[in-house]
Amino acid sequence: MLVETPVSFLEQIYTYRVPADLADTAIVGSLVKIEFGHTVTRGLILRFVTDKESRKHKDLLAVIGDAGMIDKNHLAHFQKVRDRFGGNLWSLLNTYLPPIPAKPKRIIQVSTSYVFKKIIGQELQFVKKEDYAKIADDPSLKCAISPPAGVAKFKILVELAKLRFNLGSVLILVSDFREFDYYKEHLADEFKSLFVALDTRADRNARYQSFLAANSGQQVVILANRSGAFTKLPSNSTVIVVNDNDPSHYEQRSPGWNTRDVTLLRPNGTSFIFLNSYHSLEINRLISIGWMERLTLAESNKCNIHNIDSANSYISLIKRGIKTGNVLVSVAEKGYANVFLCSKCKNTARCDCGGKLRIEKQNAAPACYLCTKIANHWRCDHCGNASPFVIGKGVDRTAEEIGKAAPGIKVMTSKRDQVAVLDPSQNQIVIATRGSEPFTLYSAVILLDCERIYNQATLRAEEEAKHLWFDLLSRVKDGGDYYLSLPNNHPATQQVLRRQIFNTDDLIAREQSHLPPFYRTATIKGESSELAKFAENL
Repeated sequence: MLVETPVSFLEQIYTYRVPADLADTAIVGSLVKIEFGHTVTRGLILRFVTDKESRKHKDLLAVIGDAGMIDKNHLAHFQKVRDRFGGNLWSLLNTYLPPIPAKPKRIIQVSTSYVFKKIIGQELQFVKKEDYAKIADDPSLKCAISPPAGVAKFKILVELAKLRFNLGSVLILVSDFREFDYYKEHLADEFKSLFVALDTRADRNARYQSFLAANSGQQVVILANRSGAFTKLPSNSTVIVVNDNDPSHYEQRSPGWNTRDVTLLRPNGTSFIFLNSYHSLEINRLISIGWMERLTLAESNKCNIHNIDSANSYISLIKRGIKTGNVLVSVAEKGYANVFLCSKCKNTARCDCGGKLRIEKQNAAPACYLCTKIANHWRCDHCGNASPFVIGKGVDRTAEEIGKAAPGIKVMTSKRDQVAVLDPSQNQIVIATRGSEPFTLYSAVILLDCERIYNQATLRAEEEAKHLWFDLLSRVKDGGDYYLSLPNNHPATQQVLRRQIFNTDDLIAREQSHLPPFYRTATIKGESSELAKFAENL
């Protein structure tokens, strides 16, 4: 019995006795309620032994949920992830297991034959003829695919799912709920009763029923967020990971695993497809050493790429694009004026506490980042000037300026906590922060604040910036305009112009600097004296 305890080093095997009334359901892989010490906790049955002195062992109290939910191969997958990231098995099992109702209902078995024939008979649009056999028939497929520009992403995903469904179940892992809802609508329409959505927002009963359907061994198409990465799949299944370098694919709680590595640690017999406009460094490294293959889809879109050295300003591109469709303007930050200077002496506006001042909305008085004190009637401490000069524009200030430059056109803002909903009856300009762009195609995409995004002081700033820029490039309509606020000689500009979704220089620089994906890092916390002793023994 593997007992759930809050202490990782107590991950040991304990022996319990199975009462006669639980003999049919308390099988290997069953989740059970047990008494451990003076508390009641959960346990996972790993194996049975014959013990003549079984009376000295405590009895199981109850079986939780369906019998045998975790088999031997499934447990081996959890152990591999535990060995890679540390922690204990129960920290992973708790991520995988949903809340289990007191009286769970049985799922209904479904027949796949009719829908299966309907799916394989449809004509393909995006997979090249030379790659069809590999994607459709390879039982051990390991590949990375980038969607072509100017095509709605759900169409690519549905086509790949159709092809892989010929062989077995398909598990699709997306980053956040916005992506989840976007793909759910189209997948449910295509696969009907064969589609299972693992929605962690659902109520306890609905969530458990979906969990059982996804883990039942039936041939189904499953859509899930990060927690679905551990879903038990039959042989010949395929896992499709969408945007694996999105931060939402990384578990923030210990042991800090991510869906990409959990997928790669699955046993032989599972195929992998990583679908991304700009693949992560880890996937690019696997491609460079020949462990994974890069496949391309049919590309017919031709858009016009501009930068700050081009003849056209981004305002002129917005005015041209709005005539034929919606226009997207991507900015780095929310807010209004996040940093401002004195317009005369150019000194930074600061509060009495030393914190920088910001203006949260139009005509509002500046307020301190740190203490939130409002600076009514602000004047520069150095020269007495009362006129601010904004250098850190947020989405609201950008929307205000573009609205003045393009009068008579509806301008909307889109933020993580308030994503814009487009009106299909008219063309609109959408000013969006990263990750809040409405899922549609645009006549023009304008990328502002590129230097700020590219030069952020984070380990993956350049990778995240390129992922954003290539992702938005894929949303430009055929013949549309794409504007990058970088000079023409900037390495990233040249990479976009060449549509170069793989850059060996990035990998070389990482390896030379002893950074991921070539080296792994770990953070160790504790008292200074204990850390010093630990360091001496390294």
